[in-house]
Amino acid sequence: EPLASMAEKHALPVVEYWSTRQALPTSHPMHAGRDPTPWVRDADVIVAVNAMVPWVSDHVSPPEGCVVVGLGPDPQFRAVPMRSFEMDISLGGGTQATLQALSDALDAAATGDDHAERRARVAAFRDEQAQAVAKRVQQGRGRPMNPAYVSQCLSDAADDNTTFFNELGFDPGVMQFDAPKTYFSSPLSGGLGWGLTAALGAQLADRSRQVVACIGDGSYVFANPVACHQTAASHGLPLLTVVFNNGIWNAVRRSTLYMYPDGKAATANTMPITQLAAMPDHAAIARAHGAHAERVEDGADLPDAIARALEATRNGQQALLDVVVSY
Repeated sequence: EPLASMAEKHALPVVEYWSTRQALPTSHPMHAGRDPTPWVRDADVIVAVNAMVPWVSDHVSPPEGCVVVGLGPDPQFRAVPMRSFEMDISLGGGTQATLQALSDALDAAATGDDHAERRARVAAFRDEQAQAVAKRVQQGRGRPMNPAYVSQCLSDAADDNTTFFNELGFDPGVMQFDAPKTYFSSPLSGGLGWGLTAALGAQLADRSRQVVACIGDGSYVFANPVACHQTAASHGLPLLTVVFNNGIWNAVRRSTLYMYPDGKAATANTMPITQLAAMPDHAAIARAHGAHAERVEDGADLPDAIARALEATRNGQQALLDVVVSY
């Protein structure tokens, strides 16, 4: 609430990055996306709220003279062996209380200017992003689908009682999150297999919520799916698992291209240590544990498949959708 109030009153662009729970409703007029790069590049002040990695320093750095404020229980993340983010002001304390104090201080210092130019800039950026999202979704409706299209279908089927766990699965930039406890994720530095197991824990903790684990096919394998589906069956957990099946260990591929764009691996027809063929039948694994399970290969079939899976979970049955996507 303090963050939403600050953003609205003072026209502060808010970027969510590596968040475990959305800090601001996606529909908020000052929500500026999930990629900090364009905003870090020319910012005069940055407030990093409990962010271990506020931006990727190999891609962008704040301009000279930019004031960087770290806020949270441990803004300097002293337990991290090496962290190369300079900080001008460190505001240590509970996140909610510290944000409220900062909001009160900004209110007291406000000049009455409504920051029309800044609001217009954010609005223009949001319009550009919306157009880019629509284009991505439109391009991924066929066979195979792309993650953007699958993500929007899932978002359209969700409500504020739906909790998504994401590990190398959906594209959050095309989804709508307007309530707490609706989106959890982890940085790529986290352990592979986190998404499905974390979703199981959340479903066990609160059976009244619809929990959806969206994970890449490699992450699904690393999560030990037999054990996970057996756990769901043993405890009667109506979890929906959506496997984004592109047949490749894309995290390795993308990291390699990022670090060595002109390297030998980048020019190979098949990049080493990235292929996941031959993959098992994911739906059959889930079905063996009593799940409603389907493989979906065509975008036209996806909305109905999601509806059937959610209906199964509402009846107390776990479900899985093995969705074939491009990379």
